[in-house]
Amino acid sequence: MLVHRNGINASRTACEFTKIEAIGPATYRATESCSDIQSDGPDDVHVVTYVLRGDTSFTSKSESGWTNSARYCAQASMPPDWRENDISDLID
Repeated sequence: MLVHRNGINASRTACEFTKIEAIGPATYRATESCSDIQSDGPDDVHVVTYVLRGDTSFTSKSESGWTNSARYCAQASMPPDWRENDISDLID
């Protein structure tokens, strides 16, 4: 999973934040437009609640019920294929 300034990308899905609103001290509701990178189908729109767990991790839960947890990993600590991938256009 790659969290970047405009959204979140996973193995097959690219999601762009279209709206973010604070609903608590460390809790945010985000509307995301997500596309399956392996198909040309229409984008799906999801509303997801994010709870920040400090500066380096978060949990998320969608309105449909799925949950996810993620934490920061420095790119230098990743396996070679990810460590050497240039993502500067997504994070700068």
